[in-house]
Amino acid sequence: MRRLVLLRHATSGWDGDPPTDHDRVLTSWGREEAMAVGAKLRAEGLAPGRVLCSTALRAQETAKLAVGGSPATT
Repeated sequence: MRRLVLLRHATSGWDGDPPTDHDRVLTSWGREEAMAVGAKLRAEGLAPGRVLCSTALRAQETAKLAVGGSPATT
């Protein structure tokens, strides 16, 4: 059975004064959150076979930490 799992990006910040909202990255806490969510997804048997992800840096970083690999972008 196919399942759709929706995941919002982890906690991000404005550290380093990024030029745009698109360039914001995760905080250290956000990185921990993303890894914890990934562990929970795997424990529940919900690790995705395919990931579609925003090109925003915080979303890309969340996907890589939670799922691993290089997510496809939309």
